[in-house]
Amino acid sequence: MFSWKDRKVAVTGATGFVGSHAALALREQGADVRALVRATSDSQRLRAAGVACAIASLDDVGDLARNMAGCEFAIHAAGAVGFDTAWDAYYRINVEGTRNLLDAARQAGVRRVVHVSSIV
Repeated sequence: MFSWKDRKVAVTGATGFVGSHAALALREQGADVRALVRATSDSQRLRAAGVACAIASLDDVGDLARNMAGCEFAIHAAGAVGFDTAWDAYYRINVEGTRNLLDAARQAGVRRVVHVSSIV
């Protein structure tokens, strides 16, 4: 039977709603969770729950790959949502950032990636 115990999992978007719930649930099930967060993110709640946090930008494939090294799984829940017309920023974060995350996961030898998205 599959168990998350001691599995190394990288999580992007872990300071957001969906990502934080995923990171905390994985941690509760015994996973070794590494949250990849922005430098400006408040990661206090994650750290208090035993989640390791590493600063990594979706714009930097090398930085992402270094911080995912040793992880078997990655949950990609980071994204930009909004109702304004900042289309360039949304494209950069949601499309190019996801492409970068997938390239980095491949470089780091991550076995499985789960991509979380929103209709927003």
